Amino acid sequence: VITKAELIVFCLQNGLEVITSMGAGGKSDPTRLRISSLSDCINDPLAAKIKWKLKKHGVSAEDVMSLFSVEKPVCDLLPLSQEQQANPQDYGA
Repeated sequence: VITKAELIVFCLQNGLEVITSMGAGGKSDPTRLRISSLSDCINDPLAAKIKWKLKKHGVSAEDVMSLFSVEKPVCDLLPLSQEQQANPQDYGA
């Protein structure tokens, strides 16, 4: 999450166009994909963390284009392993 947010900030600060993808885990319907500002992405834990991190860098979610799904997850994700739980920062959590 940190690296993704910092990459977005870098691109915006340097005039580079960027479009970011948000969480699609447990989703399977490609007709529910949307491209819009990050502020339109709701009910997505990854998007919420990215928005929070961008705000700390002074970047508005309105200024970031994003690819996301409006579909509700159709299956549960696998639980984290003990190693992933002990070091979530190493796994993007």
